[in-house]
Amino acid sequence: FSRLTDESRIAAFTGAFLSIGERVIQTMLNGKLKHILIRGTKGFLIIMRIDENSVLFLSTTVKANLGLIFEAIQEFLG
Repeated sequence: FSRLTDESRIAAFTGAFLSIGERVIQTMLNGKLKHILIRGTKGFLIIMRIDENSVLFLSTTVKANLGLIFEAIQEFLG
């Protein structure tokens, strides 16, 4: 991310993506959202609700090993 990216914009985008993702998964698959992965030309964004009050927002380069990232997230969450 650019250092000029406004944190409040990131929070708003993250909240919107989570809200839409959770509704779509619940409506179409009758399930719960695990995470959102967005792939762009310069990298990936991972958004995951940790609990009622916490959200993980992660930004990586295109060269990142997503398998290792998701493994580290699961290890961190226990």
